[in-house]
Amino acid sequence: MKRIVLALLLLVMSGCDSAAQNQPQTNQPLIETGQQLAAPKQALPFSFEVKPETFELFVESGGSRERASEPLPARRVEQLQKSEQEVSWSYPDDKLQVRIRQAADHLQITLTSTGTESFSWPLVKAPAYMLPLGEGKWIPAGDKVWQSFLREESLTFSESFSMRFFALNHEKYAIFYMVDNMFNNTLDFAVDPEISLRFTHEFPTINHDKSYSFRLYVTQNDPVQIAGLYKHVIQQQGEFATLAQKAAANPNVEKLYGAPHFYLWNKTFLSEDDVQWDALKKAAWRRLYGLARAAFGWQQGGRAGGHRATAGNPAAGLHRAVPAQGDSGRPQLRAALPRLLRSAVVRPRRRSKSESADPKRREAA
Repeated sequence: MKRIVLALLLLVMSGCDSAAQNQPQTNQPLIETGQQLAAPKQALPFSFEVKPETFELFVESGGSRERASEPLPARRVEQLQKSEQEVSWSYPDDKLQVRIRQAADHLQITLTSTGTESFSWPLVKAPAYMLPLGEGKWIPAGDKVWQSFLREESLTFSESFSMRFFALNHEKYAIFYMVDNMFNNTLDFAVDPEISLRFTHEFPTINHDKSYSFRLYVTQNDPVQIAGLYKHVIQQQGEFATLAQKAAANPNVEKLYGAPHFYLWNKTFLSEDDVQWDALKKAAWRRLYGLARAAFGWQQGGRAGGHRATAGNPAAGLHRAVPAQGDSGRPQLRAALPRLLRSAVVRPRRRSKSESADPKRREAA
């Protein structure tokens, strides 16, 4: 877990897939590229197959074949075309066009509305997921705690995901979806009996862009490789800038260096009831007291100002163990203060559905 968080921070962030074996076979034709994609540093070469009627997508790399998207209900297909580098078709009843283009290192998958207001694809299942929730999470599909947390959960992509991707961890490799459009997307989770997720895009009438698209890569089951692949893509798209480059464009960025920051998570802000004030006061004082002893070389023993140490005055009874050295200990104390600040935040309890639905209870919170 630490490796996953570290990889995602540096960036900006098992078992076989039995679902493919258990899926009933149909007589629907497969469209297969039969070619291996050239692989850059982070990506692995792969080929793909697709069933237009169900939009079921498979990838194969290193002799291992995995499903990249689960089948949707069968649809009527028109305008089916295939060339060496591209497959396209339309769903006339859904008013949607699909295009899959083979690039050197990925598949470019584009869905364009010709009248539909929303469409759900892909629907994915995998033994585990790497999702950029907060600082990055590795989520085993069979984990009971994550199943309880994500059961029937719906997340707005632009609000909940810190980066524009999600990754599926299969036995031999990871399937990496890079989302080209961050907005108007929702991820709906289900547990049946393991975690799966469905990606839905809405097409607002005021938005002239009537398409959403993905770059699909295959890479190693390694958070560092996944993070490096994401960095590679955003560099290609001209979206990567160092903090120094941002400060050159806006000098106010330099004011953020070393500044404390706080995370707000879940569906509500911190309220007064979410903090255990008595416990916070005691914990904060104990930490500050311990940091001061370490920074200034205080030791227990003797008297300070003629007073013995008490619960209300724990600094009494301390004396400096080393000669005073001006402010030499204060930088150590300042450097340690962020740990004290982190201890002051208590994770808020999750609101029940009744609380979320009751305006008076929300106002009181």
